[in-house]
Amino acid sequence: RDMQALLDAGADPCDDFYQYACGGFLKTATMKGDELEVAYAWDGVSRNNTHRLSPLIAASDSLAGIFYRSCVNTTAIEETGVGPLIPFVNQVQEVKDLVSLEAVIFWMHKANVVVMYDWSVEVDPRNPRKAALYLMQGGITLPSPEYYFSSEPSMKSKRDGYKQVAEQVLKRVCRLIKGCDEETWPKWGAEKSLEVETAMAKLFASPAQQRTERATAFTIEEVSKLSPSMHLQRFINAMAGTFHSQGDTIASKISIMIRNQDYFRHLSDFVGTAPLDKIKAYLLFRLAFVLGADMDSDLEEAGFKLQQIVTGQVKKVPRWKKCMHAAMNALPDDVGKLFIDHFFGAETKEAA
Repeated sequence: RDMQALLDAGADPCDDFYQYACGGFLKTATMKGDELEVAYAWDGVSRNNTHRLSPLIAASDSLAGIFYRSCVNTTAIEETGVGPLIPFVNQVQEVKDLVSLEAVIFWMHKANVVVMYDWSVEVDPRNPRKAALYLMQGGITLPSPEYYFSSEPSMKSKRDGYKQVAEQVLKRVCRLIKGCDEETWPKWGAEKSLEVETAMAKLFASPAQQRTERATAFTIEEVSKLSPSMHLQRFINAMAGTFHSQGDTIASKISIMIRNQDYFRHLSDFVGTAPLDKIKAYLLFRLAFVLGADMDSDLEEAGFKLQQIVTGQVKKVPRWKKCMHAAMNALPDDVGKLFIDHFFGAETKEAA
C-alpha cells in the first residue's frame, strides 16, 4: 500500500514511466525548511531512527552522549571560538613543497575536511571477503561541477555568491594569521579558492561516466606513478597510523580502487604546477568553512548564506539535529550499542 501511494495510476507508463512510478510521491512529498532533498524510503528510516535515538543519546553517559552534549553547549563553544583552527591554519601557512602539502591534506582529511580528493573503504569487488580503499574525486564546495563553469546567469550568480561567502570566511581566517592584510587578502583568497575548485571541477567525471565506468585496481606503485605530485603513498600510510611513521607499509598490502583515473592524473599535473599560495587559500577556505561553522556563529551564518544562494535552503538545520547526526556519524558503534540495548529484546539479541 505504501508503494501504491507513490504511483500515479492515471499516467501511462508507456508514455512517461517516471510520472507513473513517482507521480504520487511528487504530488504529496514535502520538505522542511532545513532540508535540501527528500527520499521516501531512506528519510523515513532516518527520521524514525533520529526520533528514537535522540533522547537516548542526549541522556547517555556513553561517548556519543558526551559528544552530543559538548556539541550543543553553544556557550562553551562561543567562548572557545575559532581557537581550535589555529594549529591547522599555522600548518597550512608553513606549506613549502608538495610533501608538506600532503601532510596538511592528511590532517584535514583526518578532521573530516575533504580537500583535493575523497576516499572510502568498501568491499573489494574482486574478493567480497576483503575490503578495498577507494580513491575518488572530491573536495569542491558547490553541489556539482557545472556550477563552476556553466555560462547560465543563475550559475554565474552562484559563483559570485561563493566568492562573497569565501571572502567573509577568509576575513575570519586572516585574523588568525600574523601580518595578514584584511583589506586585500580575503578577496584575493576567495578568488584563488574558486579558481582551484574550478580547475578540480573540470576534471570530474560526468554523472553518466560515474554510472558506467568501473573501478580499476591499482598497486601503490601504480598509484604513485599515476599521480606523483599527490604523494598518495604517504597519505595512505598516514591514514593507517602515525603520519611520521613512514616505515609502515600498509599501502603495499591493500587493494586500491580508482574509478576516475584521469582525475588523479590531471590533479597531479595541476597541483605540481599551481602556485602554492593559491592552493593554500583554497585549503584555508575549506578548513574554516567546514569546521568553523561549528565553532563560530559568524562562520555558521556564512555557511547558511551560501546554502541559501546555491540551493534555496530556507532555514538553518537546528543545532540539536546537526549534533545528533554528527554523533551518529562519528561514533556509529557506540550509537549502535545504545540502539541494540534499548530496542532489541533478549530473543532478538540471541538470534543475532
